[in-house]
Amino acid sequence: MRRRRLGAIAAGAGLAVVYVMTALWVGRTNPVLRFPILDGFGPAPPYRWVSPPPSLASTNQPPRSGRFHVDLNPQTGSEARVLSTRDNQASLVLDIGSIPPRQGATGALITVTPTAPTGFPQPSGGLTVTGNVYRIVATYQPGGQSIPRLAKPGQVVLFYPAGAGNVIHKHRLLVSADGKSWTAVPAADAAVQQLIQATVSSLGYFAVGQATVGTARGRSLGSLVVYVIVAVLIAPVVFVIVRTELRLRRRRTARPPTRTTGRRPRP
Repeated sequence: MRRRRLGAIAAGAGLAVVYVMTALWVGRTNPVLRFPILDGFGPAPPYRWVSPPPSLASTNQPPRSGRFHVDLNPQTGSEARVLSTRDNQASLVLDIGSIPPRQGATGALITVTPTAPTGFPQPSGGLTVTGNVYRIVATYQPGGQSIPRLAKPGQVVLFYPAGAGNVIHKHRLLVSADGKSWTAVPAADAAVQQLIQATVSSLGYFAVGQATVGTARGRSLGSLVVYVIVAVLIAPVVFVIVRTELRLRRRRTARPPTRTTGRRPRP
């Protein structure tokens, strides 16, 4: 019986290890999925505004900028890196060779700077800019030559402010090379975590555009997805434990009662 219980515990521990290893691997390859699954049950951290709405001005914390140095291989260029501001509101994901090698350059300097959306044009398609605008600039080091385009596509991930009430929004990543016009690009929108991720081939200005599409009814789709994922992860562990316990109970029920042996008393 002890062995059976140890087997159930080992099976559950094995599944937990598989889950953790999978989460670590996914986190290294996809920044959107790097955050814990159970974050969907609690509120996201407050958004850090460059120019907050008047109602949030007293509690707002300024957003963080980022300054990163990326080494360059003379043959392959940049290494694979995830560059995130310390408040995790903006990230740039580089692939191997996203920044091509350049003669005399040993690295690249990448800066991520948040700015207020005032002064930028209005995006088309019924979208409005929500949150900060982020400028991402890369230059070769030494030398300082600008790197406006990536040799291999990278990914930009932005955290955006929560919507008000039960209003449902669609979100797009807005891209601009010079800050004079916006282009909406296809993006993956993680509404529960308030993150948007898109593949980009150039650097410049980035923002999140949103448009109202309706009002929520009951639970959001994102919350339901979280519950389904958690249930799928827990179900195998529960199944192994329940099956083992049922087998142990059947064996105890089918086992014949033990007879006590003793000597007859002498007449």
